[in-house]
Amino acid sequence: KFSPDPIGDTVPTAIIVLNGAEQAIGLIVDSVSGVVDVDLSARLPAPEVGAATQTEFITGLAIHEGDDGEHMLALLDIDRLMETIDVGARWNRPSGARSTFQR
Repeated sequence: KFSPDPIGDTVPTAIIVLNGAEQAIGLIVDSVSGVVDVDLSARLPAPEVGAATQTEFITGLAIHEGDDGEHMLALLDIDRLMETIDVGARWNRPSGARSTFQR
């Protein structure tokens, strides 16, 4: 679930930096297993599933053949995801702290 709301620290954590058309943000995730190149010409259509699953940010699916077998990857629309997050309003900064966020 995508949510800009603060969560407690988890161990281990990683930060993924997303460079969108208008801004860059960092996403805190539990882990990163690797970085892969995806052949977008082989992209599969986005799934059409029930309302219980958030698919509005998924632009399609891709199959990746890794050393340990085949994996299905969800391709995200980063610009659309970032449009839904008011980054400046969500940051918890100590009083007097300056933001390095730029539009």
